[in-house]
Amino acid sequence: MAPTYEGLIRLFFSIGGQGGQTPPTEEELQRYFFELTEKLLIWAPAGVVLEWGAWKDVAARAAAAEDEQPPEQVLANLVAFERLILAMRKDLGHRDRALTPTSLLRLFVNDLPPAQTSGH
Repeated sequence: MAPTYEGLIRLFFSIGGQGGQTPPTEEELQRYFFELTEKLLIWAPAGVVLEWGAWKDVAARAAAAEDEQPPEQVLANLVAFERLILAMRKDLGHRDRALTPTSLLRLFVNDLPPAQTSGH
C-alpha cells in the first residue's frame, strides 16, 4: 500500500500547487479518487478505510459549500486528512506515539493557529 499512500500525498501537495506541480483538473481528481477507493476497499486495513470515509465526508461538505469556507471548516478538513495520514502510517508500521495533534499538519501548513494544536 505504500505506493498508493505516496500517490495520495503527492496528489494533496499538487492540489495546493506545492513543489511547482500543476493542480489536477476536477476530472483528474474524480478519476484518481475513484481508483484510490477501489484499492482501499480491497487492500487497506479498517483504520485507513474508516479515516478515508471520514475525510471524504468532510471534504464533500466543504466542496458543497458555495461560500468561502470558514477557518473552522478548513481546519476540520485538514485534521481529518491528518487522521487519514496517521492511519496510513500505522498501516506501514509506524507507532507515532511521540506525535501530537497537528504534528504532521505543521509539516505543510505554515499558519496553524497555536490554539488549534491542543487536540483533534
